Amino acid sequence: MPRGVFPGQYINNPNIDKPIEEIYADIDGYSWEIYEDEPHWHTSSMLFFVVLPPLLYEGRFIKGLALSNCTDMLVERYPWFTDLFFPIAYSMFSSYPWSGLASVYFTGYDNPHRLEYYKRTHPGRAHKTFVPLEDSDFINEYVFAPFPGIEKDIDVLCVSRPSLEKNLHVVAKAIKIYHEKYGQKIRMTFLGGRNFDLNLNGMVPPERDVYKLIEEAVTHPRDYINFIPVEIQDKGALASLYSRAKVCVLGSLIEGKNRSLKEAMLCNTAVVCFKQFNQYTRADEEVFPSGAGMYAPEFDPEIMAETIHDVINNLGDFKPRQSYLPTSGRRRFFNKCVDAMPYYHEGILEYEPGKNHLNIWLDLAMHSMYQVGIEDYIYEKHTRISFARGPEQIEELINYYGVRFGIRHPSVLDKNKSGSQEVSV
Repeated sequence: MPRGVFPGQYINNPNIDKPIEEIYADIDGYSWEIYEDEPHWHTSSMLFFVVLPPLLYEGRFIKGLALSNCTDMLVERYPWFTDLFFPIAYSMFSSYPWSGLASVYFTGYDNPHRLEYYKRTHPGRAHKTFVPLEDSDFINEYVFAPFPGIEKDIDVLCVSRPSLEKNLHVVAKAIKIYHEKYGQKIRMTFLGGRNFDLNLNGMVPPERDVYKLIEEAVTHPRDYINFIPVEIQDKGALASLYSRAKVCVLGSLIEGKNRSLKEAMLCNTAVVCFKQFNQYTRADEEVFPSGAGMYAPEFDPEIMAETIHDVINNLGDFKPRQSYLPTSGRRRFFNKCVDAMPYYHEGILEYEPGKNHLNIWLDLAMHSMYQVGIEDYIYEKHTRISFARGPEQIEELINYYGVRFGIRHPSVLDKNKSGSQEVSV
């Protein structure tokens, strides 16, 4: 991981002079999926989400839905996996997944032209189920929520890996221009998403390259940026940070799954990004809904400074959480996944599109098998059977379902006593 050739020419050039289908091919030539021959990525990066567990109730069995960034590896390791689950693949980039064994592809944005192109150029995969869900890790809107009464004491927040495609130097330059143009010393708070050392000697090469670009842009980065050099894993602490910000900014032109803007909107913080963000893959679909923030219309630090100024000075005009929730959130994610599969239209008794979270058969089946209702399962309130990270946790969770349905012997769970406790119900 990653595989292919990263389309680096798209990082800081919003005006690529190519036919759109050549651009699609460039983007699809790179993936963030993980494969068996990359053991150095396994422990930290392998992810496994059970969107819907397999169910057997009143003599009726339905397969579950499980998504991962290492789908092919899991199907190959556990040949019985597809007896219990429809595997969902996502690349964590703007590309369509490379997985050959997944039943379902998360395809990012709803772009009919791009989907038609993909099916035409990949006829062997045209039968897959394609689900346009850019928010492929279904952020919990009750965990990421505004902290009541908290002071908006952070001018600009940027939550982003310190990597070149994030264009952090452009955002930093915008903060400096803001100082010069408006005579106000706002500061940006930068959270890098992992522990890193601000001493250049302690940074890994990509981080060092990013920091040097920031230095070239503003000379003295700490005059404009508060660096948070430690990873914040507690989601409540992260939600508090978002809630304190007046605006959350993203400088990227191209990337894949990005959580920061969504998490910010859920915490009722206005957002700003360039209008050209993921422009080729999303076509006419918006990055965020009207009322949640503003686009900087050109890829230019001065234009971004002006956009940030407009947002900060008109905060009362924005209702990010209220604007975002009608079309997003875990319930909608769950329903969209289930609705995309014709299998469930017949398999779920009294199936009704968009209302699977209210389905009585699903709720009773969940209670019968896992002692948790469907709504509580969606929001992970009383169970740990929906998520695992790294090969050991994932194996433990997959084997849990295998034992539950008589495919695996219980002894497979004896290897890791603490792990088996994590998936017990």
